[in-house]
Amino acid sequence: MGRYVRNLCFLILLLGLFINVRGVYAEDGRVAILYTSPRMVKGIGVLPPNAIPNYYALYRIGRKTFRVIYTESPIVIPRSWKRKYCLHTPVFVVSDGAEYKGGVYSLFYRDGDGGYSLFFVFDSKAFGLKTVSKDDFVCKFVTKFIREFKFFMQFRKYKTDIPFPAVIELGG
Repeated sequence: MGRYVRNLCFLILLLGLFINVRGVYAEDGRVAILYTSPRMVKGIGVLPPNAIPNYYALYRIGRKTFRVIYTESPIVIPRSWKRKYCLHTPVFVVSDGAEYKGGVYSLFYRDGDGGYSLFFVFDSKAFGLKTVSKDDFVCKFVTKFIREFKFFMQFRKYKTDIPFPAVIELGG
């Protein structure tokens, strides 16, 4: 009985430490956590009115949430979208966060090999976004998300299994 109680106490202590560390990282913006499970909907809000089927999930950094959208439907890239690089990852700025565009800052990524596209949609006021640079948290998130997403896509069995990573570590 003594060994069982000792192991249980150790497990509770370890769990408490994990929750405390996770809370610190989540609050200081060094970790993005999957906040909602992927949901299938029609229509991508950062595009003109449409019925494009897609999956989206909400992520949380600190107390701020943002959306990641996945679609296998072909997306035509208009000339108005400006090409940028997050580290070495090519993305397009769909919406620059201007108030007349709804205050949304969004990026688009197309995977040439996988046949899918991703949108990353942030509230520009909440995140203080005006432009994307290679050292801001948006680029860190986008780059790490894409790398992990591609990895998990290799193990997908069904088309409806969209492997949104649960945790993205952004570093210090």
